[in-house]
Amino acid sequence: MKIEDEIKVSKFSNEWHRCTVNILYTYNWLNNELEQRAAKEGITLKQFNVLRILRGQYPKPATNNLIKSRMLSTTPDISRMMDRMVTKGLVSAVNREVTNAPLIWLSPIKA
Repeated sequence: MKIEDEIKVSKFSNEWHRCTVNILYTYNWLNNELEQRAAKEGITLKQFNVLRILRGQYPKPATNNLIKSRMLSTTPDISRMMDRMVTKGLVSAVNREVTNAPLIWLSPIKA
């Protein structure tokens, strides 16, 4: 498979341009595939990313700031995403009395 055939372009101005377009095309194709797989599980890629981070933290809990700092793609409102994940039962959270920052960890898998 040639990128020229996939995007219906006869030629590129140079190899650098061809390579750049190929990388972008491949990224978008892979991202669409991963989004479809995540959707089958009822989650988004960003939620999958959070679960990946929490798995690496296990058995220690994580704060929103720690999760946000380790995310592969930026999320402006991590708190709202965490609330949705708690509602889905994917993660558990408890507010700390001193700082009022929630501690978040993976929820047990429901059979």
